[in-house]
Amino acid sequence: AMKEGMTNSEMATATYVVLPTYAITTANNIANGIVRADASRAAEGETVNLSAIANNGYHLSTWAITTETGTVEVSANNSFVMPAGNVTISATFEPNGHTITYYNVSGEIITVDTFAYGDTITPIAEPSVVGYTFTGWYPALPTTMPDYDLTPMAHWQINRYRININQVQGGIVQAIEVVDYSTGETIVIDSADYGSWVQISTITNDGCTYNDVVVTDANGTVLSVSNNGFTMPASDVTVTPRFTIQEFTITY
Repeated sequence: AMKEGMTNSEMATATYVVLPTYAITTANNIANGIVRADASRAAEGETVNLSAIANNGYHLSTWAITTETGTVEVSANNSFVMPAGNVTISATFEPNGHTITYYNVSGEIITVDTFAYGDTITPIAEPSVVGYTFTGWYPALPTTMPDYDLTPMAHWQINRYRININQVQGGIVQAIEVVDYSTGETIVIDSADYGSWVQISTITNDGCTYNDVVVTDANGTVLSVSNNGFTMPASDVTVTPRFTIQEFTITY
């Protein structure tokens, strides 16, 4: 209405334009997570903000905003500009990747494997150490990859090998092991741990002289003997003493 004294040219006319809005829907086949938009409808040119919640063990990988005719780019801050048409929001969630770092008993890394969360774990080949038997990984490896890194350490048990003695004419030979160094107490043994010191005890018969002892491993290799003892190798051994039978002359 015109106010009193106002001319036609002084009348102001206001025009309001209502922009159309378009639907924002979420795809129903999204796996391993949830996505949301901060609006269910928006006009062309408006900024729509997105958020994503990944399931345990997963992370957001990519967004996919589609229209009837194409796709819409999503910015680095998880938002997009509304086009002139309805859009559907989707996303891909991928499993988190984690490492399995295998260690030996000295703390050195054997190797590093990478698995995705939920993958079936295939352990590496059992490591080998001379003189030891592999007994497993500690902590034990699970069947499938959890949502964290693993650091198993190899465990071994020391091997024990047989000591075979060739008893010959001239005396008796025994393998002994010191069980108490403070008292010198020893025991007779027929086997020993890899790397342990084996002492040779001899009893020489009357009329004989003890010369030395020859120790060979399972391959026939002669081992080093010092102070009538040797270090146990990673195989059975054979101990052969050597005596000299003294000869005497009988004069009639």
